[in-house]
Amino acid sequence: RLVRQKLRDTTEELETLREDRLRDLGRRMLETFISKFMELLKGSIVPPASKFGEVLKDEHITGGAFVGPDGHPIPSYKYVENSDKRLYGIAQFNRLMSELRYVMGLNKVSDITREEIVNACGIDDVHDGVNYTRVACIVATSKARDAVEPYVHQLGFRSAHIAKRMLEIVYFMMKRDGVSLSGHGMFLKRVEKIFVDFVEQTERACREKCMEDLRSVTRYVTWSLHAKNREALRSMFFAVAQSHEISVGASGAGGKQRGAPGGPGGSPSKQDQLLELLEASIFTRRLTPITEEMVSSLVACVFGGIREYLAQAIELKFNCFFLMPFVDELPARLRTEIESAYDQHLEDVFDVAAVKRQLMAQRSRLENEVASVQRLRAKFETIYSTLQARYQPRTTPTAQGSLEKKFQRAGIDSHVSARTPFGANNRV
Repeated sequence: RLVRQKLRDTTEELETLREDRLRDLGRRMLETFISKFMELLKGSIVPPASKFGEVLKDEHITGGAFVGPDGHPIPSYKYVENSDKRLYGIAQFNRLMSELRYVMGLNKVSDITREEIVNACGIDDVHDGVNYTRVACIVATSKARDAVEPYVHQLGFRSAHIAKRMLEIVYFMMKRDGVSLSGHGMFLKRVEKIFVDFVEQTERACREKCMEDLRSVTRYVTWSLHAKNREALRSMFFAVAQSHEISVGASGAGGKQRGAPGGPGGSPSKQDQLLELLEASIFTRRLTPITEEMVSSLVACVFGGIREYLAQAIELKFNCFFLMPFVDELPARLRTEIESAYDQHLEDVFDVAAVKRQLMAQRSRLENEVASVQRLRAKFETIYSTLQARYQPRTTPTAQGSLEKKFQRAGIDSHVSARTPFGANNRV
């Protein structure tokens, strides 16, 4: 009966294939797609990791890897958590964020050359001295921008790669729940195009927000933000001062030292040390070793502050402006664009001929199944007739009616009202 009912429904749907039925079919399939995608976002183990998961090494091959300043991929397989696990979806995205933190931590300021410091020395509008603090900020912001910007673009590309991989996983989950995707190629291509466009637009918008942070933090140095590690900076300056004190003490000829008048035992006084420091850092354009050390210390301090701030800001931006739109905006975007496509031209969304072919194939399959059931029923009737003719049992009307009911429940209708079944208590 169930097969006959399915056959009648398929025949009716084939004969009355209308626009409203196609719309309803598309809406049901779209809602199933959205529900499975949300299930995947929240976490699921339905898709097998052996088929859809990627270890970090495979992800570097298919989605790219973080590239260092030397142009070579940064080997991070051993130091990133779950690098050897086959992950997909949000778990794979979280592993990507862990790799970003590791790579950013490895990013140290490159060696500062004397040429860079000299070229960064400009001229003031009221004197010919050099502001070495400005020099350090120029060098640090330039190096930070060149070091961090490639990571932002690489992170965006890999995030989009992870998101696009989720599409085939959602299709697998739909098929697993019995949703037939055959015959709906045009509709699925339209959904896939909307999804891919949304991924790329979201990635571009998120990457632009990260670039705004990068431009702002390298445009103007705010010491409360850039110089967070004050203790490290103080230690650097203390080491510089000690080195400067030694050089001042040894600067005299024939045992005569410049700072002898102000200090006991001929050692330079604090006033002489301060004057020497001012002469080396303010009153002269001659680049001395102590000036190089001071500039290098300031550059390292500012570069470290920029790197730490951007590592946190970039991760926050991708969580808020890349992941969250899939939860807040994607479902509405899919529904709106699919309904708009319905209103423009339905045949651009559904291949009506393909839908008809699918229904005709389904009808043919059901007809074959009905014919198979009928052949099986005829075989049972033949066996029953043979047994009846051979044994001719004697039984009561009550037993006869009970056995006929059993055959009817088994799908074999009696076509002879006087047929007498063969009972277990019959005698030959």
